[in-house]
Amino acid sequence: MRRRLQPSSRGIGPSDSYVADGLVHMWDAASHDDDSWTDTVGGLRLSIEGARYNWGDDFIHVNGADIPYTYLYTPYFSGSGFDGHTIQVVARWYRTAADQWGRFISLRSGVNDPCEILIDKAATSGVGRLRFEYFDGAKLADADVEGADMTKPFTATSVLNPSTSSWYGYFNGVKSSVVDGVDYTWPYPSNLVVGSNELWYTNCGVEADFYSVRIYSRALSEDEIMRNNRVDAARFGIGVGA
Repeated sequence: MRRRLQPSSRGIGPSDSYVADGLVHMWDAASHDDDSWTDTVGGLRLSIEGARYNWGDDFIHVNGADIPYTYLYTPYFSGSGFDGHTIQVVARWYRTAADQWGRFISLRSGVNDPCEILIDKAATSGVGRLRFEYFDGAKLADADVEGADMTKPFTATSVLNPSTSSWYGYFNGVKSSVVDGVDYTWPYPSNLVVGSNELWYTNCGVEADFYSVRIYSRALSEDEIMRNNRVDAARFGIGVGA
């Protein structure tokens, strides 16, 4: 039996000091039941989608508890769109399908419009390239952190900042070595998927523990990202960059 990291069971309050400005959704590890995960900020729920992968099921864990289905999702979670945004996920990798990308989290406005945090399909050991990716149907923009160890609990942060036309990511406070210029306004995402890259999609999933997911409606600064990372480090025992 796997030993699971057990996050704090207390609720989130002002004293916990996560950045509050622009925080529109947060699913926290302690706020789940057998078939859903409650958004403690925006009130939405991530619900279980039945297993559809051709390599098995039982690949999502929340707060250390096995959920015998494939992934969690909420459709139509935002009606306002984003003019810049930040996604943060606290997770731990266990397995991905052979020769497949492991999607920790995806925001989607359609089949060809993903914005996601994923592990390179070559990193089947859980140590390797963590990718922060956006695809608008024509142009792919990505920013990578090399040598990331996802077998231990980590915080990954992806940031889109239209004012500087940049898309980049952080792994435990380590900024991506490549920053791609992009020129677009973030569309109206129709769903959020945790543990896959699309509803009803075969493969491209990840077996992982998920402890926290946070969505901001603006681009966080580096100081704000590090502030949140320090809170995660205290709560979940995660090492963060200086």
